[in-house]
Amino acid sequence: MPGDHFYYSNANYILLASIIEKVSGVSFSDYVQKNIFKPLKMEQTILNNSIYKTVKNRAIGYTEVEGQYYKTSFPALTYKGDGQILTSPRDMFKWHQNLKNATIGSPELWRKMHEKALLNDGTTINYGLGVEFETHNGYNAVGFDGMSVGGFVSKYLYFPELDLAFFTTQNTFDDDFRERFFQLVDFYIPHNKSNQDNWKYNEVKLSSSELKKYEGTYLYYYNDDDRKANSITLKGNTLYALTLEGDVIAELKPIGHHKFTFLMGDSRAIVQFSFKNDKKQYTYDELENTTPWLFEEFQSYKHSKKVLKEFEGQYFNKDFQISKKLQMEDGILYFYYRNGSRRVAMTSLSKELMEIPISPIKFLRNEKNQVISFILMGIVFEKL
Repeated sequence: MPGDHFYYSNANYILLASIIEKVSGVSFSDYVQKNIFKPLKMEQTILNNSIYKTVKNRAIGYTEVEGQYYKTSFPALTYKGDGQILTSPRDMFKWHQNLKNATIGSPELWRKMHEKALLNDGTTINYGLGVEFETHNGYNAVGFDGMSVGGFVSKYLYFPELDLAFFTTQNTFDDDFRERFFQLVDFYIPHNKSNQDNWKYNEVKLSSSELKKYEGTYLYYYNDDDRKANSITLKGNTLYALTLEGDVIAELKPIGHHKFTFLMGDSRAIVQFSFKNDKKQYTYDELENTTPWLFEEFQSYKHSKKVLKEFEGQYFNKDFQISKKLQMEDGILYFYYRNGSRRVAMTSLSKELMEIPISPIKFLRNEKNQVISFILMGIVFEKL
């Protein structure tokens, strides 16, 4: 049901650009140029929807592979609305001023844009109309990350209480970009102690035998960006959350029935364990009115070639008229995209799960233990 869950997808921005073209009767590129860039005097900003267009002073994106940097093409030009904007820091400042002062659009529109959205059950999520909400060093902020397979990455973040905005961009897609972004922010914004001292819980005492029942390996998997796995381990008489490599993430302090605090840097969360049908799981709640993450216990697994062979085949979803092919080659199971244009190797996650970039794939079997379908991003594909 629309509104039951939140799942970020670039496809929504592509759909929005298409709607704008239908309603306005002009191309999306012409529309944003006339109604946004020109009024704001963003003279170094364009929507680039052609690989053949020559753009003066344009930076080239690079991808690093084993210490070598390679020029990266920008293939995301077939569709409009999800990342074809080329701009400069000077023009981004003009855009920021527009967000502050509502130069174009009404103040009511900007207010609505910067409100956290509500799900059908009343849950507030950290997403508005095209913006994300964050908290850093005890201060609230609003902004957005811009990432592209073309080798570029950027981030804009505005702290209304301090009237400070940050924007960085670079033409290499590095995994530690966000970490370095906030290192810059920390030069200007110290920790707000007053916002953190109110977060206090009374710790309760549990024996080692009581704490030991929470041990296990747990997985939260919403999409490829939101894939998190950890192990809960008892050391001495203290419970820790560790990475799968054994590095300490946080200490878990018991504060109630199956309930623990989880402190990691600025992150303050409540972890609530439950035991259902002999299966352990826990929710991770950062107490920002967002839907808690559900971590379920899992056992890492390596599928044999015989089992991978059982997954092979053509799969089909009747509602969307979409087919997917899984095929073995040299002992590796591959997931083929539309018309076999490209493929990716599938990797084992647990006994029930394989994964590809972006999402896990869960296989289903019948009473005869035969593979009959798989579920990908909530969509069931029947095996033909």
